[in-house]
Amino acid sequence: MGKLTIGVLVIVFIISGSLHAETFIENFSTTTNKDAGNTTANWDTATGLLKLPGSGATSEKPLSTNTFPTSSLAAVYEIGWRFIPQVNGQITALGRYDDASHNNTIITLWNDSGGQLAQVTVVNSAGWSWAALGTPVNVTAGTAYRVSLWCSTGYKYGAWAQPQIRGNIQITSYCYLVNTHAYPNLTGTGYMYGVPDIEFTVGGGYQTPKTGQSTKINTTFDTIQAVNLSVSGTLPANTAITYEITANAGTNWYQITPTAQGNEFIIPQVGRGNDLRWRANLSTANTNVTPSLDQLIITYYTGSALVTTTNWTGLVNTNPIKMGQSIAYIKFDAKTDSGTACWKRFRVDKGLKTYTNSACPDNKIEVQVWCDTNTNGFWDTGDTFIAKGNFTNGTCYLNMNRWQVTTTSKTYYIVYKLANDIGGGQRAGVSVKDSSYLEFENATCVGVP
Repeated sequence: MGKLTIGVLVIVFIISGSLHAETFIENFSTTTNKDAGNTTANWDTATGLLKLPGSGATSEKPLSTNTFPTSSLAAVYEIGWRFIPQVNGQITALGRYDDASHNNTIITLWNDSGGQLAQVTVVNSAGWSWAALGTPVNVTAGTAYRVSLWCSTGYKYGAWAQPQIRGNIQITSYCYLVNTHAYPNLTGTGYMYGVPDIEFTVGGGYQTPKTGQSTKINTTFDTIQAVNLSVSGTLPANTAITYEITANAGTNWYQITPTAQGNEFIIPQVGRGNDLRWRANLSTANTNVTPSLDQLIITYYTGSALVTTTNWTGLVNTNPIKMGQSIAYIKFDAKTDSGTACWKRFRVDKGLKTYTNSACPDNKIEVQVWCDTNTNGFWDTGDTFIAKGNFTNGTCYLNMNRWQVTTTSKTYYIVYKLANDIGGGQRAGVSVKDSSYLEFENATCVGVP
């Protein structure tokens, strides 16, 4: 007797049912659906963005736009310059301009009395090399500070008039210490030695956290059973956006995660209604940057009954399989959360149909669906036959005869009945890919599972 190879392919899904789907799109170009009383975020119609209110920071590097001479001097110094900010701000990075041959990589920020405020090690490269501070250093307008580069073999230098103001920074003098890696307490004018630099950041102050909220977005009066959310926008480091929906005008809010279609959020029974709204909560741990949304899409499902399918399980048969045999391939549970749904149609695909030499012919398998009426957890003669069909080009559409699905969970079996002349060495499987493979409707049902 030949052997039939069993292959099972199951893709689990959550939701299907007698539901009507509609889609709402918000691109923030108008305030038509803005709940002005509950929106504290910036609903910016000019840019089509939802973002935090406020503005980002501006940064300047006093020396980075300067053309430096190529002169080098072989000497050992802690050397740099003394400066006074003209406005309050932050030092957010330190850098230096040098030859790679000097291997000068350690840059230090000091207060004017010798206290070390920050230090970085940059990559040894020719030209400019920078490193951000892990924690920005606040500096005060009118207060003096110093920045220096440890030069163990030599450094760049050139003529440089002091004092002079570059942007929001006044450079008062150069500073130095001979032969020692420590606070450069000595000063002079007329030159720039070592060429360290600072990144001085002014402003920033996005307000956080803030919320964007809609008015009613659905156009129907039917009860909303489930929703799917997808979004697009930007999330810089250390920023976040969380999302919530309500289907009863704000009485119950539920947090929801953007997902692909087929992973819908089922609204709990207590939260269902016919007034759908969304809420986005924006936040940042760095007030120099803001998260933003440029589009929000909500697909919502209305109807009187919602069908959920769970516990999809491939059934393994360890015994030899014979021609003419019927085999239960998959079992799963189905129920409604309220009311009754009528099962109209069920699509099953024949898995493993890509086998060119051993794929089982369509006409050698009859697909059947049974209900576990005796609730013993096994497909047997005590169960109820519901529908049957045959594959065409690897797909079978079963007319489910409006089988009744209720709030009581029932187990169903997908069964293959093999032809008596199927032959040995054949391969076949089962594929149920997504929620569209089960169709339900509100109509007069037959059958009482």
